Amino acid sequence: MFSPLLCCLIFLFPLFSLAYEDPSGNSCDGTTYYAPNSTFSSNLDTALQTLQNTTASSGFATTTSGSINQTVTALALCRATINPSDCQLCIDVATSGIRNVCPNGTAAQVWYTLCMLRYSHRNFVNKTDYTLIFSLAGTFTVPDPDIYDAKVRRLMQNLSSTAGASEKRYAVGRTTAPENLTLYGYVDCTRDIDGDGFGTVVLAVLVLCAVKWRKRDEVETGGSKIVEEENEEMSEGIGTRSFMYDLEVLVAATGNFCLANRLGAGGFGTVYKGMMANGEEIAVKKLVPGSTQGIEEFSNEVRLLLKLQHRNLVRLFGCCVEGENRLLVYEYLQNKSLDHFIFDKSKSALLDWPKRYNVIIGVARGLLYLHEDSQLKIIHRDIKASNILLDELMNPKISDFGLAKLFKDEQTHHRTRRIVGTFGYMAPEYATRGFMSSKIDVFSFGVLILEIISGRRNYDMEFDEQDWELLKLAWRLEEEGQLTDLVDVTIGSFPQDQVLKCIRIGLLCCQQSIRDRPTMSSTVLMLSNDSVTMPIEGTHGYQNIRDPVDPHNNINAPTNPENESFSKNSITFSSANGR
Repeated sequence: MFSPLLCCLIFLFPLFSLAYEDPSGNSCDGTTYYAPNSTFSSNLDTALQTLQNTTASSGFATTTSGSINQTVTALALCRATINPSDCQLCIDVATSGIRNVCPNGTAAQVWYTLCMLRYSHRNFVNKTDYTLIFSLAGTFTVPDPDIYDAKVRRLMQNLSSTAGASEKRYAVGRTTAPENLTLYGYVDCTRDIDGDGFGTVVLAVLVLCAVKWRKRDEVETGGSKIVEEENEEMSEGIGTRSFMYDLEVLVAATGNFCLANRLGAGGFGTVYKGMMANGEEIAVKKLVPGSTQGIEEFSNEVRLLLKLQHRNLVRLFGCCVEGENRLLVYEYLQNKSLDHFIFDKSKSALLDWPKRYNVIIGVARGLLYLHEDSQLKIIHRDIKASNILLDELMNPKISDFGLAKLFKDEQTHHRTRRIVGTFGYMAPEYATRGFMSSKIDVFSFGVLILEIISGRRNYDMEFDEQDWELLKLAWRLEEEGQLTDLVDVTIGSFPQDQVLKCIRIGLLCCQQSIRDRPTMSSTVLMLSNDSVTMPIEGTHGYQNIRDPVDPHNNINAPTNPENESFSKNSITFSSANGR
């Protein structure tokens, strides 16, 4: 039996040198042409020169040159694994070669071993193109062609998902095929493709990206070699650890997702404990197969956690995308989540004041990293007790980035119609008007501080009606000078000054005015430095709220969540039971 090996090929893996070889492929628009010495020709010269000057440093560049009627849009991409000097050499060749293979054409594309270049009289940047430009195919005998083809499709789907989530939009990986064959794959996307929705990019990647399979024991990547070892399956710039998991491996690790291994459930999936063959413990979040709910959150979490590393953020080990199955693999944290302790009076005594203070500081530092110190600016949008996981030493780790929002460096706020999060932790301007900034995380963190210290939920009808809402209770006790009454009785002995300071910091974070709330950098400073003078609290949230964009627009939010009308697809109501 023969199975065709068909692929869209932008880059190959030859072992010979560049040596100004002929293009591996090209595509010319044979319908429209420009005249020599024309305005279009001059604009094309400028665009190609710009690509020569700007591509090598990052491996990717786009440019537009000229007026509306004579505009030239151009794009260049080097293979993500090569060094800048090799990239520069290839781009130099491509900028001259593209004119030779497509003389006077108003649109052209050309591919070399290490790079590709494209220009057009139409603006194609940031637009997904499903056109198959060209393909190279090889035919050879393989055992079990149906199984082989399924393995190929699965490998490329996994690589496409990983490439869409990675910063440089590329991925390298391997999988096993029948009779001990090994299939290697390589995907390299133009970086103007938006990785936010790489569930759809899976299709575009196969058209726009570099792909080749090879039966080799080694993969050459830009002068160095990645030797395939046990459990080393994916390399895309985040280290040598396996990132893509086979579904059968996770099925075996979790006992086919048996109820005994169930750790908990969230809005978008169920989490199970797993044990890998090497004895490593993992946590696996499994979305409902075939369900569209949670796909965006799945993509968002992979895309963000690939780029984030901090001691107070949960570690994402990898993911699995097979057919309709979507799974995330995390480090396993044996103490589960914070709500499992602070809201259960049989366990809350295990968290004395030093441990609770350590949790508060750790979460604050994690948020500071997300807001200011990481390479990305991220608003989590769902900070709550059940999303704070605890390791064996009770150190906190922020989890569940499915609802997180990525901000541009210069961006300070954003307005959205899609309100997501958990009632009781949501800042008033966000819950009522969709106004989003880093201060909505600050508000949630303030509520969390009060929960950690009081040992009670932010809304609890087990108390007297006047004390249902934790935030209002804390403000009232502050006004009455009885703030120590808020402290959980199971906390044991505690330094009163430090605890009262933390409660007041929580109240500062929950102020109605966005401007009056501290930043996370100020919050961390106040928590860790006794010499810092604390500002005076203003009005607490949900009191005579005004629209942050239109101050003349009053918002009188109801105080009882039973009277609120929220979309069940957007707002989460915390369960009374910890996981």
